Amino acid sequence: MYFIEQARLGIDYTVSMRVFHSTNIFLACLLVGCASVTEAPQLPYPELVQQAKSENTVNVAELAGTFSSEQMSVELLADLTQFEMQTSGLGDRKLRLGPIGTAILDRCYVSLVGHLAMADFYEHLGEEHSQVHRNWITAIEEYVSSERDGTRSRPYRAFTKPQAEAFLRHRGEQPIGAYYESTSDSPLILGIIVTGNQQRSEHVFFDLGSTFDLWTARTEFSENADDRQKRNVVMYTMASTGDSAAQASFGKLLGELGRVQEARRWLNAAIRGGNGYGHVVAARIYADRVRTGRQSSRSTFLTWAHGHYLNAIEWGFDPATRELGRLLIAGHRGERAIEEGVKLLEDAAQRNDIGALVDLARISYAGTHSTQDFGRAASYYEKAARLGDAPVRIEYFRFLSDIETGFEVTQQSVDWLMEAASNKNATAMLEIGNCHARGCLGEPNYRKAKSWFRRAVRTEPENPTVVNEVAWTMAVTHIDSLRNPRYALNIMDEMMESNEQARQRPEFLDTWAAAYAATGNFDRAIEIQQQALSHAHMRAELPEEH
Repeated sequence: MYFIEQARLGIDYTVSMRVFHSTNIFLACLLVGCASVTEAPQLPYPELVQQAKSENTVNVAELAGTFSSEQMSVELLADLTQFEMQTSGLGDRKLRLGPIGTAILDRCYVSLVGHLAMADFYEHLGEEHSQVHRNWITAIEEYVSSERDGTRSRPYRAFTKPQAEAFLRHRGEQPIGAYYESTSDSPLILGIIVTGNQQRSEHVFFDLGSTFDLWTARTEFSENADDRQKRNVVMYTMASTGDSAAQASFGKLLGELGRVQEARRWLNAAIRGGNGYGHVVAARIYADRVRTGRQSSRSTFLTWAHGHYLNAIEWGFDPATRELGRLLIAGHRGERAIEEGVKLLEDAAQRNDIGALVDLARISYAGTHSTQDFGRAASYYEKAARLGDAPVRIEYFRFLSDIETGFEVTQQSVDWLMEAASNKNATAMLEIGNCHARGCLGEPNYRKAKSWFRRAVRTEPENPTVVNEVAWTMAVTHIDSLRNPRYALNIMDEMMESNEQARQRPEFLDTWAAAYAATGNFDRAIEIQQQALSHAHMRAELPEEH
């Protein structure tokens, strides 16, 4: 029996569970809840398997549903996963695939790993029976991906973790790391990071919600345990039994809670288990400590972060190049490190890393760490905008709108704003209003500008940045056709009275004061302006974080 006292994780209850010897016993051949499951079979699972073997028929949905309802147990899954994991280490020893593949299919006849092993075994012997297993491979892969695309919202159907990895390898992708998370649709999603033909890392997801249900059914929780607490306990148990994806995820959780030494232990275990994602998580935790930790410990954390980032880059994690570049540019190791950081960003940008492209655009725009070069900034911004989404395109538009750059707003940049606005992006609406107010594509049109400003506020009335900018424009502008102090005051009153954090921000208080002054209430304006000055002084005097 385990007594887990993890108060900071929200866990204050006793977990009673048998821990098995397997290194990966909880990833299930679970195919429940499938959209295309056929009617309940008339035959029990063993007879269905015999029928499938004798008739060489392929009905994955029926067989999988019966397996999950009749055969599933933690013990069986532990045994199955051990055999499946053995196939990946055999290399050219094809003759050994026969007995291992047989053992796998004896336990779960819808195991993709088992059929891949048997197909390779028979092909090595030159026997035609390999085609039977190739047919099953095709059917299982179709079943895994039917009406799914491997995204978080539409994850593939999950077998075991080895089967998920085999599914990806068979498509020509190389798994380099794994972790768990939850979504509104499933309490347990397996994320596998892969590199494909383009050598870019991406995340592919598999639904393991039924695995979570299996483990929670064997766990004793307190009456007050919520879903988050249950997930934490299941993740701890999974990590304790050797699952490298769970170890990486549990280490990440501990790091977010500031428990760095405990996180380090779990992440190192994940790395030893062949999970390269452990390097990414460790690097991010240490990089955060560089930014927020004590001055005396920053050098150590920087060394650790640097080392893990380099390992992550070697494993093939694309974001690691950009993240290490940003860390070095922060200036913790002097000018040479900054130059190395810029070079890393350039390397990432060559691989179309949108974040790196934006970083380089900002560096060139501001002239930090290099000579100010608006042309280079425009080139980086345009490429990022073509590859990216609304926030990147809005930033590109703002760059073009800056008179100092010497560029003019393009029709393409405005079209991107209109596209974002059609998707209810209030910031894009705000910028369209600014565009009409300045006449960026022709003569100013203040009526349209005000219409877009109001539309932005209606779309996100609680967005302090949007409300603040609209209110400032309408309160202080010298253009009579745009000026509307009463409207500015109304939207600021509503936003500031409902947003405590905004009331602590000097820039928002300043706009609020300006709106009162514009409507003639100077006493209230002075009162709020004094609050703004007070908060500005408090921010300036904040001590360094430890």
